[in-house]
Amino acid sequence: MAERITTEYGSTIFHVWDVHEYTKYPHTGRWYFVAATFLVACVAYALYTNNYLFAFIMLLITIIFVFHELREPAVTQFGITDIGIVWRGFLFPYKEVRSFWIIYEPHEGVQSLYFTFKKGSKPRLSISLEDQDPTIIRKTLRKFLFEDLSKEDEPLTDTIGRVLKF
Repeated sequence: MAERITTEYGSTIFHVWDVHEYTKYPHTGRWYFVAATFLVACVAYALYTNNYLFAFIMLLITIIFVFHELREPAVTQFGITDIGIVWRGFLFPYKEVRSFWIIYEPHEGVQSLYFTFKKGSKPRLSISLEDQDPTIIRKTLRKFLFEDLSKEDEPLTDTIGRVLKF
């Protein structure tokens, strides 16, 4: 069960919605066949060229992927409060967030809210908008954060992951 966002994260809670940790794509038998063929080809090439480290890394990636496939994404809450954003029970104060942007292209299946942080060690945060109105979310966040209008497309890594169904 998702941890509930309460006023301990800020005196005013503007928006709260449930999101999955990540998008789990359904895979067909054909998808698994292509992935297995690619894996076998990579391992065969690695063994042929005596690159045992590459073969080991490919097998390790496969093991991690199998465990990832067997696990269902947890449902957690995302919230926007007067002092920061809340995800997975963690408060990220606005002073730690560099910017946000929204990519809303429902015909392509992209409805995401992105955040970058001032510390380079924190990765970009991607939140699915689910059934939220992006205009209202944008209006609320602009009160507290810089909106990066130069970002017009979803990040390349997200596009690749969506197209390849990772």
